[in-house]
Amino acid sequence: MVRVGVVNITGNNWNDATDIEIERIYVHPDYARPRKYHDLALLRLVKRVPFSRNVFPTCLYTGEADPTVPLTVTGWGITDITRAATSSLLLKATLNIVSQDSCNLKYSKSRKLPNGIVNEQLCARDVSGVMDTCQGDSGGPLQGLTGLDGHYRLVGVTSFGSGCGSPVPGVYTRVSKYLDWIESTVWSAA
Repeated sequence: MVRVGVVNITGNNWNDATDIEIERIYVHPDYARPRKYHDLALLRLVKRVPFSRNVFPTCLYTGEADPTVPLTVTGWGITDITRAATSSLLLKATLNIVSQDSCNLKYSKSRKLPNGIVNEQLCARDVSGVMDTCQGDSGGPLQGLTGLDGHYRLVGVTSFGSGCGSPVPGVYTRVSKYLDWIESTVWSAA
């Protein structure tokens, strides 16, 4: 099930319009656990999503260069790693892109990344090293105001990190590298 337009997931403000069943999951064909590459999936829902003030389609970031603006990541993931407590309210953090070279230094010893951080991934972190994604945030959006039109664009999808709230950058699937797969999957399934 997908729940749309709801900020408090433990509240009682959802109904048939906010809860939509999943018809099919399209996992990227090159994704192979336990590796951390091509960590992306698309969901086909059983019915159309009703758009509202809180629910509307996302724009995809198509630029080749990394955005230079601060990006926002959101999720309901773990907020206290000692208790594994998740948030009932949607939380957000402001992150900045970290260079691939710098990120590779932090993840160079990972067996799940035999090729290091690759071009299909990007890294981002909070400058203060306090705010971060955590378990339960995976699959969430990394987005920013990357154009002059005032629309947020989806730059990345939360993939993994090293700890929570640590100075080590989080790793995100770079959406712009998957536009062909996204479009071919969406249009062939329509």
